[in-house]
Amino acid sequence: MERQLRKAKPRGNKENIGIASRTRSKAQNRRVDGIDDSLLEVCIDEMRSWARTQDEFKGSEKRMRSAIKSFILYVAHYVKQLLSASDSISAEAKEGCRLFVPSLSADSKSEIADDCDQIDMGLIDRKSTADIEACTNPLYYRLWAIIEARLAKTSKDACGAFAQLCRHTQQMFTEQYDLRFTFGFTVCAGEVCLYHFGNNKIVASAPMDIATREGRRSFIELLINLSLCEISQLGRDPTIQFLADLNCWQIDCPDDDNNNDASRDTGKQYYFSTIICHSDRLLGRHTRCYQLTDICPTKKRKDGESLEATMVVKDAFAFAKSNVSEDGRDEVRILKRIWQKLEGDKSGIMYPKIVVGGRVQFKRGNKTIEDTTSTMYEGVDNELLEKVSGGAFFRAHRRFVLESIGEPLHTVETVKEFVTVICDVMECRHAIVERCQILHQDISDSNILVVQSNGAVRGLLIDFDFAIYVSEDKEAGCGKMAGTLPFMSFNSIISSNVKRTSLDDCESMLFLLCWYTTIGFGSDGEQNEAKAVSKRKAIARWRDGDMVSIAKAKLLHLRYLGNFELDIVGDFDRAAKNSKQFAQLAPDLYKALFVINNLALALVFSVASGFMMRVKGYPQHATSVDSPSNVVRMKSLPGHQLRIGTPRLCKTKVKQLSGYLDTASDKHFFFWFFEARKRSGCKTPLAVWLNGGPGCSSALGALTELGPCRLSDSGNSTIDNPYAWNENAHVIFIDQPANVGYSYGSVVNTTEASAVDFYALLQLFYKRYPEYAKGDLHLFGESYAGKYIPAMGRQILEMNAKVKKRSSGTLGQRVLPLASVAIGNGFVNPKTQFKYVSKMACNSTYPPVLAQDVCRQMDQDYPQCAKKIDSCFASTGNSTQCQDALDFCESRIDYRLSIVDPTINPYDVRLKCEYPPLCYKFATQASDYLALPSVQRALGAKENTDYQACSRKVLNGFVDTFDLLRSFEDDVAVLLNSGIRALFYNGDADSVCGWYGTKAMLIEMNWHGRRGFSRAQDRMWTVGGEKSGVSRSFDNLTFIRVFDSGHLVPRDQPARALAMVNRWLAKKRF
Repeated sequence: MERQLRKAKPRGNKENIGIASRTRSKAQNRRVDGIDDSLLEVCIDEMRSWARTQDEFKGSEKRMRSAIKSFILYVAHYVKQLLSASDSISAEAKEGCRLFVPSLSADSKSEIADDCDQIDMGLIDRKSTADIEACTNPLYYRLWAIIEARLAKTSKDACGAFAQLCRHTQQMFTEQYDLRFTFGFTVCAGEVCLYHFGNNKIVASAPMDIATREGRRSFIELLINLSLCEISQLGRDPTIQFLADLNCWQIDCPDDDNNNDASRDTGKQYYFSTIICHSDRLLGRHTRCYQLTDICPTKKRKDGESLEATMVVKDAFAFAKSNVSEDGRDEVRILKRIWQKLEGDKSGIMYPKIVVGGRVQFKRGNKTIEDTTSTMYEGVDNELLEKVSGGAFFRAHRRFVLESIGEPLHTVETVKEFVTVICDVMECRHAIVERCQILHQDISDSNILVVQSNGAVRGLLIDFDFAIYVSEDKEAGCGKMAGTLPFMSFNSIISSNVKRTSLDDCESMLFLLCWYTTIGFGSDGEQNEAKAVSKRKAIARWRDGDMVSIAKAKLLHLRYLGNFELDIVGDFDRAAKNSKQFAQLAPDLYKALFVINNLALALVFSVASGFMMRVKGYPQHATSVDSPSNVVRMKSLPGHQLRIGTPRLCKTKVKQLSGYLDTASDKHFFFWFFEARKRSGCKTPLAVWLNGGPGCSSALGALTELGPCRLSDSGNSTIDNPYAWNENAHVIFIDQPANVGYSYGSVVNTTEASAVDFYALLQLFYKRYPEYAKGDLHLFGESYAGKYIPAMGRQILEMNAKVKKRSSGTLGQRVLPLASVAIGNGFVNPKTQFKYVSKMACNSTYPPVLAQDVCRQMDQDYPQCAKKIDSCFASTGNSTQCQDALDFCESRIDYRLSIVDPTINPYDVRLKCEYPPLCYKFATQASDYLALPSVQRALGAKENTDYQACSRKVLNGFVDTFDLLRSFEDDVAVLLNSGIRALFYNGDADSVCGWYGTKAMLIEMNWHGRRGFSRAQDRMWTVGGEKSGVSRSFDNLTFIRVFDSGHLVPRDQPARALAMVNRWLAKKRF
């Protein structure tokens, strides 16, 4: 790219493109109709007075710069007056317009520049509503453009100003994180030129001679049209912004496999304060890398303090194809392929794990714009642009996030660490070639990260910019240069027509080994590198000089084994530990690569691996979920701990977590967490989901109802769920009580006991991830969760009161932000709900499923059932009376439908029960799928060969304690009276927990809004203009009957369920 810079002549007409016309094109949507020519004439006359006095400025650039500043300020006042007087531009558009003001003090300089390397003048862009005044001493990173001035306009002066402008603009790209492209000016006597600095070219405007009326008018119109451009059209990246209130940066990262979909969301928000790779070139990819976090800071960062980063983002303008599907060099697609092929690998290979990624898009007006060179140069004549660029011009702005963060390879301190890192990289490279058919082509120290993983040093191969698909290209890499000096393979250096293979990567690995064994490791490495160059060690010639001289040097050193041993191995650092082994390894690798005919790639790998294993102390890999860094404890919860890992099952685009809550009483509760697809900053709510049973796993709900992924029809894989409830909320699925799903341990057989453990899990989860505590907490569940959720909500209220009082045993605990509870087809108060089972069976909106005489008998038996339930709890849970009540009520009422006609699906009276006991095929498939050892390992769950999605053992335990007969209606009332919002929704085809019983219970419930709710009107509830149900609301209580749905509303009516949840989370009334 540096060679292309020399082609941009500051005054050459052949390469001058009408930038003034281009800026007019960019600003056309904000064209000010009826520009007042008289005002423009005044502006032009002001410039004339300056032009006439040019002779007075000879020998005084300071006076010249002062005149330029005065004129630019005058134009800014003119633009502001123009905008205020115009009726053709909307107020919103005016808000986006800019004013350009100069810096008052000249000779500003970059923090990375030499003291004598100072700019003549800077331009700052401000909002059109801001006051117009020159900026006293702007920081370099705030400059919009640089102006270089000369008194004369000779060729020498023009070239000098242009060269200075290029040098300073390069520093702008380095210091400004949100700079996509930029502009710059040279003023030589009375001649002004505007330059556009893009990725491939520097494009110049035609000179504007302000000694002429036409030139003055062109310059003024140029400044006006630039003011009318949107911020993205002026070179800024609207997807990166500085958050002044938090003193950090926010960056949007796209992620969509269908990158051609212009309507897709701009991405997920991340935050950073540390940049690890600056854009240090004037032209080219402008690659930047930041260490970032997906956790929104809760307070303003102190200067010098870094955010706790957990990921790294790469941002670059890479060469690409305009059609994404044809872009074989798309690094995001390559990384996703690697993740798909190596996901679930059990050998411990370290490979790059992409979190999100894609082409950057941003909004411009009502349009979604993909950030490419086509967008950057819109309005420029395409034929002329292609002529200037020399073809192969298209670049796309790509951005992606990787999970791991690390340090450059040169930071390794010991040979042991270096060997470990290199071995990891070789294993990864081998797996990527064999299993992904991808050739990296750029094995270098800048593309290897040293990662701290579970307390051990590991190596991670990154940066697949040069990677190619070997299997799809019979001439892969032929005639192309790829890689980084001094590690580039010989064929790449000379751009030979020999097909690139894995041996080229192995050759780069050999060169990497030789380089570091020569200069050393750790803090002395950089000093020794300088010594290697100063002493002219042979290996220094692999990096310094032009490509021809480097190719000659490598050919000389690699032509014969003797040359290699004498010139390269002979310079190895003999003081380094294991230097003898390195001196043996390098010639062995040389022979495997260049001497042995018909070489099998495995030989190269085995030679290197044999050496790695001979180095003592090679670290063992640890499992993530049990790593000390992933365990959370709290002093006020003795014996409790939360173990957290990263699952690899559901191929969703959001962050996942899974793990266990361990308790002092040997109970271990499994959880599975998904972040929201669309986050509302730090206020994104957290929703807990519980399946019922009792004894059914919430993982069942995740994969068959509302999780980001659903089980496929075949039952052996997962697919995306477009109606997932994590659209606007984080969702955590919990297997509880103990021995449900993946949870295990001692027996829990009452709802109250499970509530205590649930509270501990939330406290530890919020301690590890305090950012999630900024949003509201919502408890969701269905069926028997109608008991769990009220009890858990009440437990949270009671403990919150103790935490507020700082009661004993609450040290370190936080007030949990409980905002609402929501129960679908809930089993809350058996006594009330049993009364309406017959109505659902014989007199509902659907055809009867039982004979009328059966239903009449159920109605006759109900009073005795209710009396037996009262007797059970009046005798403080007498086992004989409670067992009698349970047997009678279940056989005569609750299970009557299944007893009389077991072919009817009690969860949906419209269907047959084809797969007992849960009746649904998908439930059986999900149970079998979640029982697979491979799935359990992917989730980080304890392997359980006796896994059941719904545990009969747990159900029997709750039966034995008669928990099934208990009512938690009073707990619901307590929540409502405390101001907690409550939503009850029922699919109207469910017989197990029918909507008639739920509605009757809520009308009869004793709470402060009882009268208001009983008198409230039922309203038709619509989704997308379609009648979807009936709602009733009063104060903080809402009930919804969902049309055409059974027991599993998120499964039967996913669109309606998602609409309901989103409306509830947004606190909108139904």
